[in-house]
Amino acid sequence: MELRIVASIQAKPEHVDAVAQVVKKVVAPSPAEAGTLQYDLHESLEAPGTFVFFER
Repeated sequence: MELRIVASIQAKPEHVDAVAQVVKKVVAPSPAEAGTLQYDLHESLEAPGTFVFFER
């Protein structure tokens, strides 16, 4: 069975840069976790500070 998770984060305008730095740091080690098939981070071009994670 495959589990898919979609999570989104909306940073406050004054914290967009700080949040971007933190969320980008969690992407690299995530594929090493047992059972992780895919782990992607997307940032909206239309809504700055909106980050979406997709994990399988």
